[in-house]
Amino acid sequence: LHSRITVSSLGPNLAIMPGHGSGLFRQTHLIASGAQNWIFQPLVAQDKQFAYASTLAVYVYNNEDQQLQKITGYQSHTITAFAWNPRDSNLIAVATNDDMINIFDVAKDESKKKLKMPKRSTTQLEWDPHNPHILRCVADNTLCKLNLEKNMLEQLRFSPPSGHRITRMARNSHASAMCAIGTEKGAVYLYNTDNGMHETLNTNYKESIVDLDFDPKSEDYMLVACAGGQIAMWCVQGAFNMDPKKKEVKPMIITEFSRQPAGLCACKFMPNMPGTFVTASDRHGVLRTWSVSNANPMNMIKLEQGKVHSLAPLRGAESGSSL
Repeated sequence: LHSRITVSSLGPNLAIMPGHGSGLFRQTHLIASGAQNWIFQPLVAQDKQFAYASTLAVYVYNNEDQQLQKITGYQSHTITAFAWNPRDSNLIAVATNDDMINIFDVAKDESKKKLKMPKRSTTQLEWDPHNPHILRCVADNTLCKLNLEKNMLEQLRFSPPSGHRITRMARNSHASAMCAIGTEKGAVYLYNTDNGMHETLNTNYKESIVDLDFDPKSEDYMLVACAGGQIAMWCVQGAFNMDPKKKEVKPMIITEFSRQPAGLCACKFMPNMPGTFVTASDRHGVLRTWSVSNANPMNMIKLEQGKVHSLAPLRGAESGSSL
C-alpha cells in the first residue's frame, strides 16, 4: 500500500507525507506555500494535481514531484472558498469576499464564467460529483445550489436553527442526494437534496463540528469530529426512512473513539486503506492514524513545522487513490 497526505500547517508551508504498510509515515517534502488558513479548506486535489489558495490566487502543484505547475485563478478580492471539478480537472470554482464566484479553466488559465451572488458571503463550495454544471455552497449560512448552465441560484430547503453557524458540509459520494451539515454549536444534520427532508443526529457535542467525512468505500458510514477532540463513527442507514415498517431503523453511533485533549481541526478517511482515517489538530503538529475497529489511535506522526490546519486527499492515476 502507498499513501500520501498533503498537510497545510498554520505557518506558510505544505508538507507531503507518504506512507508504506499499516500507517507508517515519514515526511519527504516541505513546500514554502504561503497558503492562507482562514478559509474552511485551503487545499484541494484532483487527479494528478493538488492546489492551495493564497489570498488572491490558486497555486497548482504536481502530485508526483510536488513541483509548482502554475499560478492561476487571479482575483482582485480575497478568496473565501474554492473547489475542483471532479469530472473535469481543468475547472476550478473560486469564491471571493465581493460575493462573486469565478469559474476558471486551469489549462487555458482563463475565466470561463463569473457569477454574482446576491449579497451572500460564500464560505464553502462543492461540485456535484455527477453533474459538472451544479455547485453546492454554504452562502450566508444557508445551503444553496448553483446551476452554471442556467445561471440560477436556488436556496435549498435547509437552514440551521437561529444562532447556529454552519461550519462543515460533506456529501455522500455513494448516495449523492445525502449531505451532512455541522454547526458551531455541535449539531449535525443529514439533508436530502432531492426532496428537502432533513434529520437531526442526536449528538451531545457542545463545541463546533470541525469535520464530517463519509466512508469512501460505503454509503453507510460517516465520521464526525468536534473541536473539543471527540470523534465518532455513525451508521447513517435509515436516514429519511418513510417506510412505517422500518421506523426502528435510524442513524446511530457505531464507535466513539478516545477523546483528543488538544482538540481537532480535521478528520479524513484514507481512500486506499479501508477502515483507516487520519486526524489533525491546530494546536500542535501531530497527525494520528486510526482504525475504525479500535477506539485508540494506531500511530502518531510528528511534524516539525508546527500546527496543522487542514488535510486534503490526493488522487493519482498510477497509485490508485491516496490521501
